[in-house]
Amino acid sequence: MTGNFQKIVEGFFIYRSPEKDFHRNVYFKVFKGLYQNKNIILDPGTNLDLSSVLKICEKIFGGHSNIDFLFLSHQDPDVSSSIPKLLKLSPHLKIISSIDTWRLIKMYDVIPETTFIPIEKIPFFSKEVTIKGTKEKVRFIPAPYCHFRGSYLLYDFTTKILFTGDFLSGVNIQQDRKLFAEEDDWKGIKIFHEIYMPSSYAIKTLIDRIFLLNPFPEIFAPQHGKIIPKNLAIKFMDRLYNMKMGIDIMKNLEIEKDLVIIILNKFLEKIKELFPTTHEELIDKLKYSENFTSPFTFVKDTLMDLKLTPEDSIEIILETIHNLNENRRKTREILLKLLSDSGIVIPEKKTEEDIEKIIMDNFDI
Repeated sequence: MTGNFQKIVEGFFIYRSPEKDFHRNVYFKVFKGLYQNKNIILDPGTNLDLSSVLKICEKIFGGHSNIDFLFLSHQDPDVSSSIPKLLKLSPHLKIISSIDTWRLIKMYDVIPETTFIPIEKIPFFSKEVTIKGTKEKVRFIPAPYCHFRGSYLLYDFTTKILFTGDFLSGVNIQQDRKLFAEEDDWKGIKIFHEIYMPSSYAIKTLIDRIFLLNPFPEIFAPQHGKIIPKNLAIKFMDRLYNMKMGIDIMKNLEIEKDLVIIILNKFLEKIKELFPTTHEELIDKLKYSENFTSPFTFVKDTLMDLKLTPEDSIEIILETIHNLNENRRKTREILLKLLSDSGIVIPEKKTEEDIEKIIMDNFDI
């Protein structure tokens, strides 16, 4: 089996695909039945994952014939393209998704209408249901435009795990194999949301819905990145709540962005002139060669566009410079001087500990 398979808690499992920086998570849940268990796969993945998924089904479900449900958070091929083959192996299974998601996945042309359970048609306002033949409950949480119009989350009351789809997903900046997220994983989540989530309004609406859940989730399980424990997820959602992303970044930024692109290209030309090897290494790192989608758009060695805010783009470049093999100090000085000469000042970045110290130095709490 390629990738990594682990038990999260009793009855809830994860398969993580083998990519280092932007892997897929496929989740498996066993609902304990009164006489027979019911089994579900959450976002079953791609044909690249299929052989591993089938081996896991054999191990925890007793075989692919015991798959009862597939839940799709949205329609993207990285969560749904294995469905035609899974249906051939298990034609009795049911697909739970939104009508918007179904409208697109049925284009695979092998999926009969009888397999589809539309979430919107469930006759409960709360979308909370008990899995037939068990005493276990789940709730379907609408997440429109996070990132797809028909996105949904699934909350498992028994394990208190919230499967979040693309929400809270992130790039694995550390490229490690840890199961649970830590503070350092915030950067990858931030980049993912800035690029792929269309609007902060959609994210705010979803976060408000999540905080209505009772009991509140103990574990947040996204489709990309690491599993996030409750306290850290609350901290990350607090940051996401007021963060610019997608179309928010586009608004009122074009003039400033164009200026920063001009400065950054001057910087790259200067580094190429002074340190050709360093220039080559820097360009390669900024293009994220063979890795996750780059925050930058290049044509050959010329920077054409920024997918993040100018501030975040500069921060990433400075961090990349810090990890160069040589000429780090001089390269950084050249960039900061070009920015300063153009009136762009990079503020000193304060950690949460710095901020806490400032507060404690000035207030009695």
